[in-house]
Amino acid sequence: MGIFFLIIFSRFSIDIAGFNVQDSFCRCEVYTSMPYSELSYQKEENIFKSDFKVKLNLSGDKEITKEWNKISYISSYISANKRKLHILDQINLLLKPGEYNLKIEIVSDSNINNVQKSFKIELPSKGLYLSDIQLATKIECTDSSGKFIKNGLRIIPNPQCIFGRRYSVLYAYSEIYNLNPENNYEVSYSILNEAGELVQKLSPKLLPEGSEDVTEVAEIDVENFEEGKYLLKIEVSQGKITASEEKNFNIVKVIEKEKFTAEELKYYGLIKYIASSKELDFYNKLPDEAKPNFLVDFWEKAGKELLYNLIERVKHADNTFANVGELGRDSDMGRIWIRYGKPDEIEQYPYEVEYNSCEKWIYFRQGGITFIFVDKSDYGRYELMYSNIPQEPTNPNYEKWVNPETLE
Repeated sequence: MGIFFLIIFSRFSIDIAGFNVQDSFCRCEVYTSMPYSELSYQKEENIFKSDFKVKLNLSGDKEITKEWNKISYISSYISANKRKLHILDQINLLLKPGEYNLKIEIVSDSNINNVQKSFKIELPSKGLYLSDIQLATKIECTDSSGKFIKNGLRIIPNPQCIFGRRYSVLYAYSEIYNLNPENNYEVSYSILNEAGELVQKLSPKLLPEGSEDVTEVAEIDVENFEEGKYLLKIEVSQGKITASEEKNFNIVKVIEKEKFTAEELKYYGLIKYIASSKELDFYNKLPDEAKPNFLVDFWEKAGKELLYNLIERVKHADNTFANVGELGRDSDMGRIWIRYGKPDEIEQYPYEVEYNSCEKWIYFRQGGITFIFVDKSDYGRYELMYSNIPQEPTNPNYEKWVNPETLE
């Protein structure tokens, strides 16, 4: 894309990525990251709250000056400060090619932090080209909306471009433009160290034809990388035509009391299966920037053993209860398996003239909790019809589907 940076030292971090140059405009995303400890918090019930102001000044081809109020929440100030957690934000700008100087100021009570960054936007050459690379700590599919979501993906930015401390998995997002929709194309990733030596090269991905513009996501395990500066390089090729982009990042190793492995990070956000309704309500009301801190605190209290059990149960659910267009974990059987574990007894009832096939799960070790699932569609997709506990509501029409003898 052609955005070049001159970084001016600051107490918080800023990164910029440019996407989709059209009609001589570039969609620029500005990512900021500031330590929670730089703000002043007040306790409100079971949460800490900080009100602060953001001021933005952009000079160059386009002059922009504006300010707005923000609120930050943390579940534990001491924990957030100890782990040096950061407030994340994203600001979207539509800019023409040219040279710019961006200044962002954070005002909290009498405390002021500011960051400046000079950058240049250049129009891409005609033909195949890549956007800038956005580095992230997490990328996942979603159907929701929000400031960290684009093209159906929730992308949690990493403006510091630092991995290896809490984040042993590097996520990279980019966009590819002007592909020939009638031909396949190939994407390859390489990582070089500060000396320019190849450290890792991922197997190329051969992707099918079908669109001129596509999104590209990579998930790279960097847990075993040594501390230092690195360069991530993405290359796209279609026939004899190639395009590439590069992004610098750093690996910093710090010994932490609670360190999540790459696999654990894939599952530790699935607390909806095990957290209490009160915890989930609290978590869902938090802004995106406060949720990572909540998760760290949650697992500190819950312990790694519960996380291991969660991972094992989710894997089993996905492998056993998946349906067309539905992950096993999202099915009724999968959800119950993850939340309550393997049943002590499973009774299977075949199809009858008046009743469809069903399964009865009994948990004697938990006081005789019982669940009855019915294959309403006769396609193997079992739905929860009856439960003897209020936490898992019974279908109001369960008598239509469940033989009374099954309830005995």
